[in-house]
Amino acid sequence: MVDYLTIFDLMFEQDDFLTRLWGKDYKYQAPEVTTQRAKDLAVHMMTEMSEFLNELPFKSHRIYVDHRIDKARLAEEAIDILKYLLGLCLNMDIDARLLQETWIAKSNIVCHRLKQEQALEKARLERRSLAVLDLDGVILDSHTAWLDWVHAQTGRRFKTRMMARVGLGNEDYEGLKDTYRRTEKATIPQFRGMDRLVDLLHQRGLLVVIVTARPFNRYVNLLGDTVESLRGIDYDLLFADAHKRERLRPHCDMIRVVIEDDLDQAIGLSNPWTTTLLIRNDENRRLVVPEGIVDIGHPEGLVALISRNPYFPATFAQIPLPGMEDPR
Repeated sequence: MVDYLTIFDLMFEQDDFLTRLWGKDYKYQAPEVTTQRAKDLAVHMMTEMSEFLNELPFKSHRIYVDHRIDKARLAEEAIDILKYLLGLCLNMDIDARLLQETWIAKSNIVCHRLKQEQALEKARLERRSLAVLDLDGVILDSHTAWLDWVHAQTGRRFKTRMMARVGLGNEDYEGLKDTYRRTEKATIPQFRGMDRLVDLLHQRGLLVVIVTARPFNRYVNLLGDTVESLRGIDYDLLFADAHKRERLRPHCDMIRVVIEDDLDQAIGLSNPWTTTLLIRNDENRRLVVPEGIVDIGHPEGLVALISRNPYFPATFAQIPLPGMEDPR
């Protein structure tokens, strides 16, 4: 019976080898030593990757006749690559537990990205109409939560994110944002009635896509935190991309409803047959809204507004829109 090795076993063995090679304190050297070793290991790994490739008939200018791929040789080269990779991680004090946790989180992100692309293609084949809702500022009260957190960290209160960026300086603002994204974000509150809003959109025959520019790829905890923050909302798809507008543009012919708090994003996702609703807040209060985009005073007013119009979204832009004031 074969004894299978775990990532912990492999890293323990490689750690033992590096200890004998460099000494037991090899992980705790001066930064310049660690950096040089990382560079050397990376170069060696690239060399082994080249040797792996040389075992394959990969050159387009050559004609290969009866080329036999030697799996044993490929496995040997793959092990060499893996040993250098594990050595690179250990040199940077990345242990097996962190590697395993990051593997799982990263795999979830990659699978989620594939799932969102397949879901959009399936919707196209089924000729579904989409309702695109922004996550931060429409579904979640993220801007308030962020500014409250900045206040707790700095003792300074800002009314908008732009004021915070100017007041703190770009470098400090981005530093705080980086720390914030690495912490628990599942506690960001939903605006009231978001579960009911999504149910209403489903009743109108719409596929509900929640979109965000959150950098899931950079912060591996962020996808799980975001999904947790949407607990209780029966949405169809969470679409995440730093360039969400550009990535969704090929699907604009399917979009029937856009609910955004960013005017540029709202305009970019709209087309002549889209009902576009702009959520007003302190960030966009002074902006002039173009004709065809409907002003909404607060996300929590959406449910009552849509409920009063049984033909939404077909005639929504043409009906009177009372009650636009902030319900709070």
